[in-house]
Amino acid sequence: MDVIVGHIAPLVRTERDTWDWVLYWLSVAAALSAIVALWTWWTNLRRVPEVGFRWEMPNGESWGPRETVSLRPGDAVEMRVVLDNLGSAAASLLIVNVMVPRFLDLRSEDRDGNSRHPHPSADVAIGCPPDHAVTFVVARTEEFVPGIAYIVRYRVTVPKELSPSNPRDFYFAVSAEAERFRRSGHLIIPSFGVAASPTFWNQLEWPGGRYPWWPPRQIRTRPETVRAGPGRRIDRRHVVISK
Repeated sequence: MDVIVGHIAPLVRTERDTWDWVLYWLSVAAALSAIVALWTWWTNLRRVPEVGFRWEMPNGESWGPRETVSLRPGDAVEMRVVLDNLGSAAASLLIVNVMVPRFLDLRSEDRDGNSRHPHPSADVAIGCPPDHAVTFVVARTEEFVPGIAYIVRYRVTVPKELSPSNPRDFYFAVSAEAERFRRSGHLIIPSFGVAASPTFWNQLEWPGGRYPWWPPRQIRTRPETVRAGPGRRIDRRHVVISK
């Protein structure tokens, strides 16, 4: 019996060793799969949209944060604001409100030529105390995708006769709302997670330089004009009415 056991024992020991290695590599594969799944979940969680505002003056030129537009009684001007998704993910719904003081006439149309109905409200962003009365129109897009601009055109008419109570110094404001806007308005995201800039696609040499994967890019709302909070951003531009 001892002789038989002596011959079988090495075989049994070899089979156990092989099976142990199989279990070991299966556990390693399971651990790696869990790490990859966790990393994918975490990176998707970190991918969020972020909005950048680009304003245009009545003459079509860029309207910077520190620039003032001067209007006169009776003026009827066409303007637009461009919203860019600077983040690393699309927003499923973006709601945009264009706000002006209530004594001005505000009109806007969507891409199909349908009029957006103006609504009365109040908002401190326009800077018209004490009641901060505004007229606003609502624009929306079902998908706010990185690299694709959303344009809102609007028309403002100043009454020919202004009441002494009407302010002459105020702001136009635009708010953007999306569920996944972070409260800080500041992102640090990998370069590969950001939509390529137009300069990348407009390289004259073909095929051109490769899109960089490093360093991470920082996106921060302009602190001097944009108020950032959970799910909402508000930007504004200065307007005066001259004689």
